[in-house]
Amino acid sequence: MFAAALGVPLDHPAPYRYPLLLAAVLLVPAVLAMLATRDTGEVPAEQAVGGAGPAPVALMALVGLSMALRVPGEAAARTFFNVYLDAGLQAPTALIGALSAAGQLVAVPAALVTPLLMARWGISRTYVWATLAMALCLLPLALIPHWSAAGLGFAGVISASSMAFPAIVVYAMMIVPAAWRPTMSAAIELAAGVSFLLASLGGGYLIAYLGYPSLFLTSAILAAAGAVAFWVCFRRPRGELAHASA
Repeated sequence: MFAAALGVPLDHPAPYRYPLLLAAVLLVPAVLAMLATRDTGEVPAEQAVGGAGPAPVALMALVGLSMALRVPGEAAARTFFNVYLDAGLQAPTALIGALSAAGQLVAVPAALVTPLLMARWGISRTYVWATLAMALCLLPLALIPHWSAAGLGFAGVISASSMAFPAIVVYAMMIVPAAWRPTMSAAIELAAGVSFLLASLGGGYLIAYLGYPSLFLTSAILAAAGAVAFWVCFRRPRGELAHASA
């Protein structure tokens, strides 16, 4: 759209410069909205970290493991989708942008319906099914070398991820005492960040040696393994949810 308005070709930097600047400006209302929030109150003294008992390291490790296995699926889609369409399928730049935008747009109603699914299926089942759905949506990217299949797969991956992430965050906050929730949140973000980094870095080498199908197929297998690992560890309540009211 900016290229057409400016009268320049898509290999000119200007059509990309202005959307990036616009995205930066749109962050300002988000900052103002965050500054307008208020804390609900201090953590009771008996729930302070020093008096909350030992750190639930095992729970953090199990949740982190599931997150680390799931994230490569999302990382492969977010990092290499546009590269795959451009270098692998020789799709036009405008089509790549349209497919990316459509995928992000579809993820919005998927995220909004997540609370309804958690209420119906339960939080852990919602996470497992969303993660498995993400693994399945990577298969068109791996097996069907066409832009339409890639676009549908990308939209599915982003939508499933927008459902899986809030589910696992809510679940993780429920299974630890209130005092350990910041630490659990940090463990989740650490696992996700390191996994995303390794998937993006390793994905480039994997593409160079084995091609895009191998990348997306490997990511699908890892995501499915993350769903299975989570289900094996948390398929039966073991008393952790007693902390939900803490």
